[in-house]
Amino acid sequence: MRPLFNKVVIVGVGLIGSSIGMNLIKRKLAKEVIGVGRRRANLREAVRRRAVHRFVGVQNFKPLQARLSENDLVILATPVREIIRCLGVVSSKPLVMDVGSTKSSIVKAAEKNRIRFVGSHPIAGTEKSGAGAGEIDLFRKRVCILVPSRFSGKMDAPKIRRFWGLLGSRVITTNAARHDRLLAVLSHLPHTIAYTLVRTVSRLVSKKECGQLAFGSLKGMTRVAESPPEMWHDIFLENRDLVLKGLDLYLAELAKLRSFLLKKDSARLLGYLRQSQKIRLKMK
Repeated sequence: MRPLFNKVVIVGVGLIGSSIGMNLIKRKLAKEVIGVGRRRANLREAVRRRAVHRFVGVQNFKPLQARLSENDLVILATPVREIIRCLGVVSSKPLVMDVGSTKSSIVKAAEKNRIRFVGSHPIAGTEKSGAGAGEIDLFRKRVCILVPSRFSGKMDAPKIRRFWGLLGSRVITTNAARHDRLLAVLSHLPHTIAYTLVRTVSRLVSKKECGQLAFGSLKGMTRVAESPPEMWHDIFLENRDLVLKGLDLYLAELAKLRSFLLKKDSARLLGYLRQSQKIRLKMK
């Protein structure tokens, strides 16, 4: 199979960026894969793991772009606010794709700068970070959401759709507003709960006791609190209004459960738990 791209430049070779790079090289989807980043140790690890062929520092990103063509791809795999900053300096000649967890601000920045851009969000990942966390099968049997922009070419979105399909993802297309509304509820709200739950537990139980006795339910619910704080800082702020709406509704549900306990209202408590169980079973 012919490569989809000539050169691919990955800005931010962390978990997602390195996993993409590993696929690009192993599946021969690009002739050359170049990493861009700040931490040389991480970039060297990316080369060692065959996630990139070579790398340059962020200070050399601009001169690198001057040598890119329409057959090349730039992947922005940094925290959301850094993606927005990159869209202010990226070339309009190559195709540009991001992998950020919010889309409205990113697509707006791409369109403002008339970038040939297709937004994407692979719903995949772990709590781990860095090039060393990359996994070749990270995107297999996962959903990837595409959000095309006004300045993407006629064949750009189909090409990116094919790219994610070759990585094993099921691809769906939507607009930025719908993406952010759905992700605020299905991903961002659960992360706020995980971060706050670990802080609550730490005030009630010692670290030693928690380490010795933490059971599956706590570990499962708080696993994502190990995720990179810088990444989630940007996500929460960029999707702030929708996250706040979700938190308000969640706090209202907590208040309802608290009132049943406070009043020792056994019947309403049991009804609440049964109703919640039914809702969860329908989500499978």
